[in-house]
Amino acid sequence: MLEYYTVLGKHNTMLIACSFAIGTLAACSPTVPLLDEGPVEDSMTRQIMRDIGDRPRSVTCPEDVTQEQDEEFECTVKLADGSERKASVTLTDGDGHFRFELKR
Repeated sequence: MLEYYTVLGKHNTMLIACSFAIGTLAACSPTVPLLDEGPVEDSMTRQIMRDIGDRPRSVTCPEDVTQEQDEEFECTVKLADGSERKASVTLTDGDGHFRFELKR
């Protein structure tokens, strides 16, 4: 029998599939939660606005980033003047905290 349990993760859902064979736990493998990129994009927008004085037109990060410490990914930042820059982002823990560097 296959049972599914829902726990917190991306958009408050994550699936853990556990397989039980005749009442004994045969395998239980949790999936790694995906990062909710919305709060990352919002936080980056505020920080860039504080640093350079202009609100960026947009900050876009990938949707398929696993929420694990030291995970690295790149976001695209469209500045107020229309130019595009890349930002290197690193998750500093498994709770979604991060640091980023806007590339020149």
